[in-house]
Amino acid sequence: MGWLIEISADDQELLGRAGAWEHCPTLQDCSPLKLSEIARSHGLDFATALLYNRVLRHPAHGAFFRRVRNGEAPRAVEPRLVGPPLFIVSTKTRARTGRGWPPLSSQ
Repeated sequence: MGWLIEISADDQELLGRAGAWEHCPTLQDCSPLKLSEIARSHGLDFATALLYNRVLRHPAHGAFFRRVRNGEAPRAVEPRLVGPPLFIVSTKTRARTGRGWPPLSSQ
């Protein structure tokens, strides 16, 4: 973990303790309620380090952080149409008929 060199010795120790802690072994185990209990009993820094460790251990989230840490370019993704279905249908109707927007209600 060469990237840890940029982190202070105290933070490295904190991250090491969080990584070795047996409670909340997965990200799914770290509910907001559980994390607040951990913060009260072990401190906010420890709870934050624990959550960070569990996010890194998660397959999908960890892969993202590894790509960022290694300076990899983002993967190209297919563009997705984002918008409410009514807008999409209305746009198709308008394009097909050549008329303006359909009325919002039948009243």
